[in-house]
Amino acid sequence: IHLKEISLDEAEGFSSSLIYSMWITAAFTSISLQSLFLYFFSCTPGQAFLNLKVQSIETEKLEWGACFLRSITFHLSFLLMMVPFIEVLTHRLGRCAHDRISDTMVVQAHATHKLRLSTQMNHKLKR
Repeated sequence: IHLKEISLDEAEGFSSSLIYSMWITAAFTSISLQSLFLYFFSCTPGQAFLNLKVQSIETEKLEWGACFLRSITFHLSFLLMMVPFIEVLTHRLGRCAHDRISDTMVVQAHATHKLRLSTQMNHKLKR
């Protein structure tokens, strides 16, 4: 068996491209899973454990585009050294940048039902 010798530069190039492809795969998987959880369950597993839910400001149910946009901007916030998360302190409703961009809001899961009931009651009272 004849094995080809490779130079140190070739080995470093292979290992760095392998690391980059692993990071890209991890980011793609994370964004995809978060988007799917938000679309089908309106929360991520961690949010479900904390009894939180992501709710759309505009529509009744989260749309796929809003879920995907929220996931991408959430992950981009880490690349920007988490500065967009600081907006929670300055926004009057406590919404981060990824919530404001995708028109979503994190609320307590049981509060969502109460909010919808109070909205329905207000509509009935106005009639």
